[in-house]
Amino acid sequence: MSESILATNQYRTAVAAAAAGGAAIEPAKSIGFGTGVTPPSVTDTALKTEILRKDLDSVVSDGVMLTAKGTLPGAEAGDAEITEVGVFTVSGMLMGRRVFNPKQLEANSDLEFTLDFQF
Repeated sequence: MSESILATNQYRTAVAAAAAGGAAIEPAKSIGFGTGVTPPSVTDTALKTEILRKDLDSVVSDGVMLTAKGTLPGAEAGDAEITEVGVFTVSGMLMGRRVFNPKQLEANSDLEFTLDFQF
């Protein structure tokens, strides 16, 4: 599933500061999975109901677009119906969050996410 994701104000501020000559943008580090259903907002600072966080499989950035890829193994999701995903920086800042229809995984299945952030 490849989706554009709404960046949070907190992350947008960090990107703007970097563009203005401030500190480097903190790198994306992890992907969180949860069961929250509240629509995403630019004011979000966390997932609504996080159940698991894993290191990203990969991050690719060309200065204009950042693509983060992560996988949720069904065995780690347990019986949870996953409805939200978010990408976090090294320090744990939420870069953005996405909500979708419930996904329940079997133990031997995986759910892969590709999330795009455009600067």
